[in-house]
Amino acid sequence: MTLPSVSSDNVDNTTVFPSSVTAATGFTAVPAGSIAQTQASSIDPTKVTVRLTRAISGNVYEDYNYGGGAGRAYALASGMSLRPSVRVELYSNVGAYLTSTLTNASGAYTFVGQLPGTYKVRVVNSFVTSSRAGACAVAVNDLTPPAGCTQLPVQTYINGASQVGGANPTGTDPALSTGTLPVGAQSVASVTVGSSDVANVDFGFNFSTVVNTGDTTTPGQGSLRQFIVNANALANNTLAQSGNRGAVVTGASQTLPSARDTSIFMIPSGALTGGVAIITSTGSVMPAITRSNVSIDGTTQSVNVGNTNTGMLGTGGTVGYLNTATLDMVQKPEVQLVGTSALLVGLDLQANDLQVRGMSVYGFGNQANQNNHANIRIGNNFTGSLIEANILGSPASSFGCGASTTAALSNADNIRSVGGDGGTVRNNLIGCAAGKGFGVEGGSENWTITNNEIRGNGIGNTNLDGIDLENSGSKNHTVSGNLITENSGVGVDGYQGSGGNTIDRNTITGNGIGQGGAPGETSGIRIYSSNNAVRNNVIAQNYGAGILVVSGHTGNLISQNSMYDNGTIAAANGAAASNQIGIDLIAAGDSASAGTAPYVTRNDSGDGDTGGNDLLNFPVFETAQIVSGKLQLSGFARPGSAIELFIAAADASGFGEGRTYLVTLIEGSAADTDGGTGTYTDTLTGTDTTNRFRFSVPLPNGVTVGTRLTATATCSAASCPGTTVSASSETSEFSYNVVVTAQPPSISLLKLGRNTAGGPFTDSSTLIGVRPGESVEYCVIYSNAGGEATNFVLRDYVPSGLVPQLSAYGTRGGGQALGLKYAPGVALTAGAANSAAVMPTLTSVSDGDEGALSNVPVTNPGDPVGSPQRPGLMTLTLPSVPAGGQGTVCFQAKVP
Repeated sequence: MTLPSVSSDNVDNTTVFPSSVTAATGFTAVPAGSIAQTQASSIDPTKVTVRLTRAISGNVYEDYNYGGGAGRAYALASGMSLRPSVRVELYSNVGAYLTSTLTNASGAYTFVGQLPGTYKVRVVNSFVTSSRAGACAVAVNDLTPPAGCTQLPVQTYINGASQVGGANPTGTDPALSTGTLPVGAQSVASVTVGSSDVANVDFGFNFSTVVNTGDTTTPGQGSLRQFIVNANALANNTLAQSGNRGAVVTGASQTLPSARDTSIFMIPSGALTGGVAIITSTGSVMPAITRSNVSIDGTTQSVNVGNTNTGMLGTGGTVGYLNTATLDMVQKPEVQLVGTSALLVGLDLQANDLQVRGMSVYGFGNQANQNNHANIRIGNNFTGSLIEANILGSPASSFGCGASTTAALSNADNIRSVGGDGGTVRNNLIGCAAGKGFGVEGGSENWTITNNEIRGNGIGNTNLDGIDLENSGSKNHTVSGNLITENSGVGVDGYQGSGGNTIDRNTITGNGIGQGGAPGETSGIRIYSSNNAVRNNVIAQNYGAGILVVSGHTGNLISQNSMYDNGTIAAANGAAASNQIGIDLIAAGDSASAGTAPYVTRNDSGDGDTGGNDLLNFPVFETAQIVSGKLQLSGFARPGSAIELFIAAADASGFGEGRTYLVTLIEGSAADTDGGTGTYTDTLTGTDTTNRFRFSVPLPNGVTVGTRLTATATCSAASCPGTTVSASSETSEFSYNVVVTAQPPSISLLKLGRNTAGGPFTDSSTLIGVRPGESVEYCVIYSNAGGEATNFVLRDYVPSGLVPQLSAYGTRGGGQALGLKYAPGVALTAGAANSAAVMPTLTSVSDGDEGALSNVPVTNPGDPVGSPQRPGLMTLTLPSVPAGGQGTVCFQAKVP
């Protein structure tokens, strides 16, 4: 506007005009609401062009509870903090530096005196500090970032919109500038100033978000490495992250846990390879995680960005025996961390209550079975680690190592606890390593290892295992519900551990095969400590013994497992089967790696020998018979033994393993009807003078004549007095097999006779009076007090001097004479009047009836040599007479 001509007093007498002024020059910054004065070119102080200026303002805040998804606008109640002393820079539209300022104590900034136009507002990320305890001190001026600070945030929100990861999620925000706008600046808002002030140009940041796959020696902004640096420094006890993570198995969204710093993966889909965010470590090892309650959680990528690596891996199904467990498959992860052998550890857990979830981790370490080499390591005395829903030792897209694999994808152990306690490893696929699947090393206590598939570990190292509960102080672990298969060494080992472990409901198969060399440690389970329990497992087709108990270790319970075909498979290098046995108790001097042929430990008199489980004597069977729908067993066992009975998987040794558990019987209990003692001596079973047993139990399913049975004995010092055993229950090897037989038949015969003219039946103690022309009716009564009699044939020779009456009982249609009467199930007794009321008639001809009467002379083998032939023969032929069966057959002979 043009003001009227006024005296010079009308102009601010503090204003100093330049000697040469053009329309483009004049005053620059003035307070908000003031005017900009530009002197006219005529240098007429009474004519001044005045323009209004505006302010640009906003806030810088930390969204510490951001949990993924769209960035959130500032809201105090949602867990956000306005951040002081953050450098904010102002640039022209073309990137020329104009000015800078620090946010005030309330996190606010203002640029006043801005003429209409477009500007760029930049927040220098290195000045953004967290409100959480442990954060860097704020900057002291706008030219010096927080001193020595390595914490870097990720932008989540800018000027009214979500922008997670800043302008370029793969980049790192440059240092402050006093020149032009730096290339790669992450947090830059374009602001257009018009006729009013521009407010709420806000910037939100978070210290838990991972937005790129980069990994360098120096932590890169938005990287997994930077998350670990941040998480180590910043307290997490007040966090309540607002997002979701994926549930184990299903992958369904579930709320993020509170009081825990969870990695919020938000890596854009454009940065994925085959649907996977592949983080390749090449420069240096990741920092150890040293603050408690931190989670490296790849499932947040699945929830926030998408299930881009679809499908599941693993065998799945059920594992274990009797009380089986579900083996879940594993969701393919969306985040993969891969290293090189020069980087010794992938993720190093050095604090309490740390978690690794939904990740693929492999390729780290260069030495197997070493504390400083592992894909995941847990440090000494740290508790509560959780490792779940991961693929360890293999890429995120596949899991296929096994018996034929000769090249490992990781040269170290997959997981190694160096004294960690009370952790859980569940629902993982663990394999393809030159080292162990999980080395639970000395000092580690109370781990739970469940619902995992542990396959193809120890490649090239035939002494390394699927799981090893190893060395002094490794104790009280639970290994449950896993599939442990095709590992080079033992499936579950306890090398020189401290015991107290429970191994139950697992399927343990195909181990000890020695990928990359001749088999070394060959069993499915090796018990190398005392007071362990092994129960309800399937232990089958391992190269060596199903279970090997090393000498000097006692009190090991082996109960209700299904064991078969151990020692029958070829090694990975083609070596022939080992012919080892189901349970092998090792004596002093035997091989602790694979046992010593012939593997079976014979029983000894008094059972006072020593070795694994005190070389407890196994039961010895005398008989196993099926009698009247029951299984009757007799034999010998140590006093008080718990005898577990199995259907055996027969093998050449005769000591076939127990495949199908049937029942447990206690020697000396009320059910044991033989309270005596006895001695057995046999070249196969050994010798002992000990208690006898006799049991009768309902016939178990699957047991028939010809079934082979085996059994173990279990004793403790309390239950088996007089036997040298541990205070804890310990179990023998499997017994020599016994073949189930039918009870032998026990047929009783009674012959009665009577004069058909009258009088009752009598036995041989009474003479039958008959006259010529009269007939005698003979009845033979049979009964079976033993087992079933098959192909039963009853013969009775007609007495000499009598004539068989072939039609004594009439004829049937067609003129067939009826010479016999027969009643199954009926037993006549002496004193009966006749047989007509209770017995049908039989024909004497071959028409399919059970019996016949002939009048052809025949020699009775029971008569003295030289005796005349008998005048006829009665024959009754039956396919069987069951146990307890009886019947009566009659014929008549006439006195001439």
